[in-house]
Amino acid sequence: MRMKSIITLLLLFISHLVVSQFVEKGAVIDSIHCDLKPEQSYALYIPSYYDSALQWPAIYVFEPAARGVLPVTKFKSVAEELGYLVFASNNSKNGSWDLSFESGDAMFVDTFSKFSIDPDRVYTSGFSGGSRVASAVAAITGKINGVIACGAGFASIEEYKLPKNSPVLYVAIVGNRDMNYQEHRQLEESLNENGIINNRIIFNAGHQWPYSMFLREAIYWIELQCLKRGQQSSKGYSIQRSYDLTKNKADSIAESGDYVLAAETYERLWNDYDGLLELTELSSIIGSIEKDKEYKRQSKKAERINGQEVNLRKELGDAFTELYFTKLNVGNDSTLKSMGWWERKVDFYKRLAKKDDFLTRNMALRLLNLIWARSAESSFNFMANNDYETALVLNKIWLYTEPNTWGKWNMAIILASMNNPEFYKYLQEVIDESQQFSKQAILKTPAFNNFLEEDKMKSLLSHLN
Repeated sequence: MRMKSIITLLLLFISHLVVSQFVEKGAVIDSIHCDLKPEQSYALYIPSYYDSALQWPAIYVFEPAARGVLPVTKFKSVAEELGYLVFASNNSKNGSWDLSFESGDAMFVDTFSKFSIDPDRVYTSGFSGGSRVASAVAAITGKINGVIACGAGFASIEEYKLPKNSPVLYVAIVGNRDMNYQEHRQLEESLNENGIINNRIIFNAGHQWPYSMFLREAIYWIELQCLKRGQQSSKGYSIQRSYDLTKNKADSIAESGDYVLAAETYERLWNDYDGLLELTELSSIIGSIEKDKEYKRQSKKAERINGQEVNLRKELGDAFTELYFTKLNVGNDSTLKSMGWWERKVDFYKRLAKKDDFLTRNMALRLLNLIWARSAESSFNFMANNDYETALVLNKIWLYTEPNTWGKWNMAIILASMNNPEFYKYLQEVIDESQQFSKQAILKTPAFNNFLEEDKMKSLLSHLN
């Protein structure tokens, strides 16, 4: 566990070896190269009032597509407000634990040597696969104080999960249409059973980075827990402001008609602020909602839909496993899934996604997101192993479910790798749909090398910049 040894030593000793470093304050910096590993870099944000004579809390972010500046920009406002340093790797990305851990090593080493960081207030965050990395870093090192996990929880590797009664503060943020929504529900139950203080924040979206306001809510919740533990909190933190932030969100959820989520959010407020603030109004609101007939109806339906979704996800999981082995070459065996089976499933969920009932609609959207996201991820994995036949089948399901430009580009690469000239059709569609597409994207992709001298390819390239 190379990361464990390095970060443990860093957090114990290197905080005393801070050197001065001139970095623009109050601005998002897209790339700082690591002194010891120049090939590694990270984006960062330093508050405008940063003073190296003091120690500061820091958030280390892992982004699934190595876009460090994206999450740094999202954390910027709360970082300025509460005095956090934010660092996000430009190298860590989905696909390789070794790459992510190496990027984390480099980022920790470089930032602890350049900035004055409080070793007792170090946090990790990430989205999707990056969220699993952020959680794993906390579990492996034992030196991370909190995790903000967005859109995914722990990896399946036991060593990458927090142990029972871990002191790590864990905030999970997930969209109500995210294919990992059910995973976060089950994760909350597991964390509670294991005595780990946690919070679950739900926002109205699919599988994506949370909006800045929800990251702000997560940081404020962490600050509250630190205060309740008698630990240091930021000078800019206010209990009343923290309460109002979540209370206003809960009020908006109630006004939208989602009484189950509203009640859940109000209950969390009660548990977090009981004994700290006067909560008579909140108690009245909770009691009123729980007596409401619509709340009772939604609660029963939500419970039924959650159980149904778990079963449907298992059915899809089994279908993917079968696909990997059969490539949908089912012949006359009616017991095996065909492409027609997948299309019927997708069509059915798309019809459900148009329902007026938001509980049913959100479940259908989560299942559709699951199908296209797993198809895409699996297609990439089979491509990496040169199994283009399986990758092709998966990409067809991806495009049938979510016909986006990214999927068409991937399909063009697969077909070109199979020397199938049909790739031109998808490549042309990518060019037509993407205004910023350049010929360099084609020239740098090995799959197209054998076609560069063809008249059709020359003609296509001639119209690109």
